[in-house]
Amino acid sequence: MRGSRSLVLATSKTRNGKLVCKPGANPFAPPPGSYQQSCKNASMAGPILRASCKASDGGRVDTTINTLDCPGLDITVKPNGKLKCK
Repeated sequence: MRGSRSLVLATSKTRNGKLVCKPGANPFAPPPGSYQQSCKNASMAGPILRASCKASDGGRVDTTINTLDCPGLDITVKPNGKLKCK
């Protein structure tokens, strides 16, 4: 049909004929990774992971990494406190 549009909601179900959201993973949450052991205040801005990570000298470093550069890889922390793909 010309001009018709449809919307597929993968995280929805119907209840009494009405669409309702199902609980699920937050797509905007920081990804899992070993960085979580030494970083705090992790957040996402699009594909960019931001966090304050502990360096080997005990100081904290504000750091970012593009998670698209780490598909399927663990995100870890270098000795200087910067995030890296491993």
